[in-house]
Amino acid sequence: SQSLPIWAETLRAIIEAAYNFYPPSLTPINPQTLAFQELLIPAISVARHKLLTRLGANFLSVEYLPLKILSESAYLTFECSLFEKLLNLSAKTFTAEYSRCVALMGIQLQNQNPQEQYNTFVENLLQDGMLGFFQQYPVLGRLMATAIDFWVEEIADFLQRLQADILEIQQTFSPSQPNLGKVIEIKPSLSDPHH
Repeated sequence: SQSLPIWAETLRAIIEAAYNFYPPSLTPINPQTLAFQELLIPAISVARHKLLTRLGANFLSVEYLPLKILSESAYLTFECSLFEKLLNLSAKTFTAEYSRCVALMGIQLQNQNPQEQYNTFVENLLQDGMLGFFQQYPVLGRLMATAIDFWVEEIADFLQRLQADILEIQQTFSPSQPNLGKVIEIKPSLSDPHH
């Protein structure tokens, strides 16, 4: 009868999103492609949904925050920053699990090229929405969910403050121009995360 902590609800949403996430074709491994991105896209979609809900929007639209005051590329910079944070938290664990999977399924995977082995690994993790993975690594699940919750709080606060201050910013930096337009570039994650 006890309610779960916020991070547990976020983790549940990630597992549900991952369970329903089946990419039509997995991205090939190459130097420009980040490994394990298919495993993190469901978490990013949960973060986007939580942010839009917090801002009172049902979907990304120029009518509502964040796209009301940010260009799409500026907003996506925030999501890329979250992606990098989640990848930093999980990459070593994903790599260890990938190696373990390849070792355990050696005979079954011996006729597959590295891309096919990777695809098999990703499909196996997504098969149960990564539930088994997070049961094996519950602290990582909590860290990822907490990072998403903090990101939502941080970005929502930033957007609401920017919207509240936009007229003063315009009067200070461009009093002769009637409309500054949208923010077109963002550089997140520059400060010390402890402060």
